[in-house]
Amino acid sequence: RDRSLELPTPGCSDGCEVDVSIDGQHQAEDDTRSLSVRLEGAWVDGPDYAPAYGRWSPGHPRAIRAHDVALEGFEAPEVFAGDRRGAWTRAQAVASFPARPGTLRIRVARPRHTSGDVTVSTDAEVRTLDLGPKITTLTLRTEAPDGKTRLGFRSPTFVPADVRPGSGDGRDLGLILYEVEFLPEGDPCRPDDVSSPAGTHAQP
Repeated sequence: RDRSLELPTPGCSDGCEVDVSIDGQHQAEDDTRSLSVRLEGAWVDGPDYAPAYGRWSPGHPRAIRAHDVALEGFEAPEVFAGDRRGAWTRAQAVASFPARPGTLRIRVARPRHTSGDVTVSTDAEVRTLDLGPKITTLTLRTEAPDGKTRLGFRSPTFVPADVRPGSGDGRDLGLILYEVEFLPEGDPCRPDDVSSPAGTHAQP
């Protein structure tokens, strides 16, 4: 069962050390390790901390939880061609997550047989375009005025059963969201694990 724990961090201007002590262990029949819990993610937030660089995919539930992402209007995670993970949107979908002024890189695609423009929006920018099966990386700004950003998608839909012989999939599907990357303004934190001076957000 997933649980989230919130711990106050007073007086941590120079860094804090958090000790985790677990009573109870479990050992599987074919695993010699003694295990207690699985740490999905850890981060610091609050008025004195700004969200740092982050990258997540709706196809990776652990990353979703670790980056405090809320999804609306998405189907379940899937593995697509090329072993790429992601998730389908419906006609309208929204992803909300902690952010500050910066840039979002959004990787999306949709089937060749779907026509009509797609709209992708943040609080600061709206982009309308015609997507195809090739993965497209969109770059949009966000101002995140309330410490969060809302990344919205609007797309024409199709029903797989209507276009694929023998398919029993009756879902209304829009586009595939593969990944979102958040690059805060003025933050040197990068995928090579350079630490952020204005906040931390880690995933094991």
